[in-house]
Amino acid sequence: MNERAPGLPPAQMEWLLQLVRRRTGIVLQPYQLDNLPLIVQGACERFGYRDADAYLRHLDEGVAGTPELEYLVARITVGESYFFRDDEQLRFLREAWLPEVIDRKYRSGDRSLRIWSAGCAAGQEIYTLAILLSELLPQPESWSLHLLGTDINTDSLSQAIRGQYTAWSMRATDAGLRARHFEQLGDVYRIRPQLRELVKFSYLNLLEDNFPTMLSGTAAMDLILCRNVFIYFDAALIPPVMQKFHDSLLPGGYLMLGASDLTAEPIPGLELHHWGNTFCYRRGDGLSVAVAETRPAAAPLYVPPPAPDPAPAAVAEPPPPAPRPIRSPYPEVIRLLRAERWDAVVSKVDELAARDGMDAELAQHKAKALANLGLMEDAAREGEASLAMAPLDKHTYLITALIMVELGKLDKAQEALRKALFLDSNFVEAHFQNGLLQLRMGERKAGLRSLSNALELAERLDPQRQVHNAPGLVFGRLAEILRKELHMYQEE
Repeated sequence: MNERAPGLPPAQMEWLLQLVRRRTGIVLQPYQLDNLPLIVQGACERFGYRDADAYLRHLDEGVAGTPELEYLVARITVGESYFFRDDEQLRFLREAWLPEVIDRKYRSGDRSLRIWSAGCAAGQEIYTLAILLSELLPQPESWSLHLLGTDINTDSLSQAIRGQYTAWSMRATDAGLRARHFEQLGDVYRIRPQLRELVKFSYLNLLEDNFPTMLSGTAAMDLILCRNVFIYFDAALIPPVMQKFHDSLLPGGYLMLGASDLTAEPIPGLELHHWGNTFCYRRGDGLSVAVAETRPAAAPLYVPPPAPDPAPAAVAEPPPPAPRPIRSPYPEVIRLLRAERWDAVVSKVDELAARDGMDAELAQHKAKALANLGLMEDAAREGEASLAMAPLDKHTYLITALIMVELGKLDKAQEALRKALFLDSNFVEAHFQNGLLQLRMGERKAGLRSLSNALELAERLDPQRQVHNAPGLVFGRLAEILRKELHMYQEE
């Protein structure tokens, strides 16, 4: 049992530590425990709970994405970072990996690059990569860049979206780079707009959320950075996350952890490489490898006392029934899609099309698989072919919109989303993606309204109903993510 911090009984403290581990993977260290009673007291005062038992009872109900849980997460995941941190790893990226991958892609005609900072804090790391790319890329305007930062701390994500930092965050950034890429406003440095526009920030829980998916933009990555994140994780929870990182990388893609993050347990399909004093993992195959589920956490030692009997409440209307599923004539393709075996999907679709001819559903499946493989131009052609045969399919319009965003064709993405919403004004995923796109295009008021519409619609649906284009994602979880996205942008 962890040592007791003042202010909370041992059983309450142990239960709270188990909840944090279960929901975030984070194991709090002894030096962090003294602040927990103050955090719990602050939550009680802010949200009107009479005591710690009432607050912990709310958390015990298992409702994720609530302000009470967000308050706790934000105060235990405050991480200090700065631009151009870890000189050895940056030298590897600047002098070895980036020049090689840029030259290879340039010669092949592939002007796309996909980089993800997982556990991005306030965005310093992914903005550092944006700066490096702006300095290294030949004709940067001709490239399609997908730069993604994700975190579980929505307050940090709000700061990342603003792109404003103190001089302390700039301490490893030389004067020339400051002048070229930042605007100084008194004691504050702000990332110039052209760089801010390159980076997208989203909420993502590495432990609880399913990835890679097209909806989260986490598929077909050339590089994933997850530095100084696993040092806070329970060791037993790291391998499943590493396996999801493996599946998110393109064959030959790289995963970089912090110097203290390297895991001793080998991960199938990830090869350990080194350059000087820098170690990183490389995906060496084209396969998605299944990983065994981790054991459930032990039963908590503390159970909050039951709440007083509430007053009788009006019976809520049941959620609308889920639409009856349409049986696909291609069950083998559906099975491969659900297993996220994208190469196998493409091969199977080509086999079926050669035998029986291509139809709209096969073309849509192929477009989805090609997009998850990072072949966006090919995916766009298949999506166009599918719509030519079935111009009233809202899901193909959504897939097309996601592909157009990846290609940087934002006007075409918006057009596809408008068509999807014309076909179904209650299409939650289209409202969600339309909101994110509007925010990216500077249409803040419209973007927040679209996200709010998506949340309102998602909350009406059965929370256990599967989201069509996102394996493993249910509408209850999507509603939680929408609440977090709204919080991020409303705090901007």
